[in-house]
Amino acid sequence: MADQVSTSTPKLCRAALAGNPNVGKSTLFNALTGLHQHVGNWTGKTVSCAVGLCRYEDTVLELTDLPGTYSLQSDSPEEEVAREAILSSSFHVIVAVCDATSLERSLGLVFQIMALAPRVILCVNLCDEARKKGIVIDFPELEKLLGIPVIPVSAARQEGLTGLLSCIASCKSSCGKSLQTCEAPPEHYLKKASEVSRRVTVYHCPEYRKRDLRIDRAATGPVTGTLLMLILLFFLFWLSISGANYPSQLLSSASSWLETKLLALASLAGMPDWLEGILIFGVYKVSAWVISVMLPPMAIFFPLFTLLEDFGYLPRVAFNLDHHFKKCSACGKQALCM
Repeated sequence: MADQVSTSTPKLCRAALAGNPNVGKSTLFNALTGLHQHVGNWTGKTVSCAVGLCRYEDTVLELTDLPGTYSLQSDSPEEEVAREAILSSSFHVIVAVCDATSLERSLGLVFQIMALAPRVILCVNLCDEARKKGIVIDFPELEKLLGIPVIPVSAARQEGLTGLLSCIASCKSSCGKSLQTCEAPPEHYLKKASEVSRRVTVYHCPEYRKRDLRIDRAATGPVTGTLLMLILLFFLFWLSISGANYPSQLLSSASSWLETKLLALASLAGMPDWLEGILIFGVYKVSAWVISVMLPPMAIFFPLFTLLEDFGYLPRVAFNLDHHFKKCSACGKQALCM
C-alpha cells in the first residue's frame, strides 16, 4: 500500500474573489470551499476577508472572498480592503465575479481590476437567472474583447464550478500581462463597460429589462425614492408596533393563566413563600413579561425586513441615503444598521 501513495507535494495557488456587492461572491466562495460564509442582499455584506481551501487535482486552491465594492477608489473601508488586496502580491490570480443579469454594471469594476492585477479571470455568475430573464451573453466574444478567460457559472446550482477551478489552477503557471502605468478615471471604465456589454448581450425578453429599469427609477429617484422609502419604513414600524398589540395581549393572558396554575401547584406542594417569590413572582413573571412585550414586535419586524432584503430594496435605500450620510463622513449602507 505504501508504494501506491503519492509523495509529491501539491501545488498551492492563491486566488481572490472580487466583484460588486450582491453578485454571489460569497455563494460562490461557499460552493467552492464548503464553508458557510454568511450572505446577504445588501451593499458590503462581506466587510472582512474570508479565506477557505479547496483542491483541484494536484493543486490546493486558497480562496479569499474580498469585500464587495463598486469601485477601487478607496472611498470606503470595503474599497480600501479590496484595493490593497488586489495591489498586493499575495495572489496568483484575481477572479472577478460578475452578474450575468447586469453585465454592464459589473464590467466597470472588472476593467479597474484588469488595470491593477497581472492575472484576471472573469467569472460570470447567476447565469441561471439570466436565462430566466431571456438574457443571452456571447461568452467567446466577451473573452475575445477582454483578452482574459471568461467562465460562466451558476454558484447556487453549482454549475460550471469545475471549469472555474481548472482555469484558476492553470492560471498560476501562465504569464501575466503587463500592468498599466497609470489608472484611468472611473468614467473611462464605465464607458468601456457599456460598449462591451452592448456588443455581447442580447435581450430576448426586453420586458424584463424595462420592468427592472422602471422599478429602479421609482425606487432610486430623488423624489419618488425618498417618498417610497419613508412610506415603507413607516408602514414597517407601524405594523411592528400596532400589530404586536394583539399577540402581546394573548401572550400576557396566557402567562397570567399559567401563573395562577403555578401558584396553586406551589401551594399544594407546600412551597415556602420566599422560594415562591423567587421562582414565580421573580424568574417566571419577569421572563413572561419580557417575552410578551418583546417577542411579537421582533417576530413581525424581522420577517418584514427580510422580505425587503430578498426583494433587493435595501441596497436601493443605501443608495438613496449615501449622499446624505457622506456629509457626516459615513456611507449609505450604514443606514441599514440605524
